[in-house]
Amino acid sequence: MKFLRNLIITAAILAVVGYGIYHIAAGVIADKVVDQVEQELYPGGDVEAVKQSIDNNPELQEFLADAPQIDRSQLPFTTKEGAVKNLIKKFSVGEIQELSETVNGDMTQEEQMALLENIEKKLSPEELNAIKVVMYEELNK
Repeated sequence: MKFLRNLIITAAILAVVGYGIYHIAAGVIADKVVDQVEQELYPGGDVEAVKQSIDNNPELQEFLADAPQIDRSQLPFTTKEGAVKNLIKKFSVGEIQELSETVNGDMTQEEQMALLENIEKKLSPEELNAIKVVMYEELNK
């Protein structure tokens, strides 16, 4: 009987430790992915180029127009890290690489809209609103 009790206690401790390690590792990986994506999207910290690209595209302006009025209390995430974690869950590695390559090249307005439509298909309305809020806050720092 003592053996069974000790076995159950050991298994419970290992499960709790494993769960903690999983969440810590997921956070560390998400931080590294955020840093890498940020370096790819903003080489040299060039956020102004992204702002100019949005200013030149009325569809993107329309997409972000309602971001200031969105109720942040109902969003699934409100940080870059949360956005990256969510996108990693929704998109495959190949899709993320394809999105990255598309964004890193010179994108035409048609390519930007195709990218936006692809993202809109995969995300729920709440997730889209959260992405809008994160983008808006990052661009207006």
